[in-house]
Amino acid sequence: MTDDQSSWRPAASVEWAIREAWTFQKPHELVNEACRRLIADGIPLWRFTSNILALHPEVFGDVYVWHRQTGRTEYISAQHASQQAAPVLTGDNPLRLAAERRDMVRLRLTEDHPEFEFPLLQELRDEGGTDYVVLPMEFNDGSVGLVTFATDRDGGFSDHDLAVLRDFTMVVARPAENLAIRALAQRFLDIYVGHDAGRRILNGQIMRGSGDTIHAALWFCDLRGFTALSDALARETLIGLLNEFFDCMAGAVQNAGGEILKFIGDGMLAIFPVTDGRDAAAASNAALQAATDAAAAMAQFNDTRAEAGAEPLGYGITLHVGDVMYGNIGASGRLDFTVIGPAVNLVNRMQKLARERDRSLLVSAEFAAECRDPRLTSIGTHEFRGVAGGQEIFILDRGTGL
Repeated sequence: MTDDQSSWRPAASVEWAIREAWTFQKPHELVNEACRRLIADGIPLWRFTSNILALHPEVFGDVYVWHRQTGRTEYISAQHASQQAAPVLTGDNPLRLAAERRDMVRLRLTEDHPEFEFPLLQELRDEGGTDYVVLPMEFNDGSVGLVTFATDRDGGFSDHDLAVLRDFTMVVARPAENLAIRALAQRFLDIYVGHDAGRRILNGQIMRGSGDTIHAALWFCDLRGFTALSDALARETLIGLLNEFFDCMAGAVQNAGGEILKFIGDGMLAIFPVTDGRDAAAASNAALQAATDAAAAMAQFNDTRAEAGAEPLGYGITLHVGDVMYGNIGASGRLDFTVIGPAVNLVNRMQKLARERDRSLLVSAEFAAECRDPRLTSIGTHEFRGVAGGQEIFILDRGTGL
């Protein structure tokens, strides 16, 4: 080993990345500190972006943008075929080229690059940028993330700057990948089991039979005449119709703070848990508000169907409040994070009465007592299969759309 080799040390920013970058739990905090460290190391950083693809039905990737002027990181959830996703998805551009080559692409902004139809380059020129660099972050699974560095210094990045940026990107790829994996896991759990259930699972509540008894307002809805629709419609049309219906229902539930637990054929089960910040009355009123919002969404959807000459879709929403067991249930190799208990049975059984009475909404006496909405009117006591004793049921004034 020569004297030069024995005395070599990485740049301070690279050494920081080796020692501390893995300790960050939030991507934007890692980006903020990384950019600060690079600047402290003498790198004339003006703008930085991190672009990591996401395995998600709606989101193409996660983009974090840092700018020296603000010193803060902006997060952009790039939707499929959006303006943020388009530069990577289509056409010739530096990001695509860096991903394909798995090597640095450098474009001096003081020069023209007609081979790249990339509007951002002109925007950076107009703002005073002088140099633009794209580097791939190679992950263990073979995928590639992309980081970009821009400067407004006369002459652009030096050879030393580029060497530091290469080393820095190579080192920071591992902690960036770890954060991306955790974000991916959270996204999948949010999509398939719901946000709160996903959070509990990631925090270790994974043993079969583990769970808590919680108090919650319960929501169940289904689509009327689904069997006939299944017989009459093509598969793709039927699936599209179900997705439209669930958009109306699920959007209203989520906007009101509810947690969607599962889709069961043409039905959907959701809860509005009672928490430290929301008592049973607030949870019940949130569920009722979601029902009225869903009714408005369905009315608009049916108007669109009517304009196309299609029949309106009927639906039923039933609401109840009570104690449920919330946790992991199932076989040893296949678990479901859901709720069970008599309260769940009742809110489900109420659907049959809703169909018989041609009502879009029925609520239980317990729910009406918590909600205390003056528009709720009793329709008497009814018996339900598998539910002990008669249950008083309430309806909402027709003027609400329900």
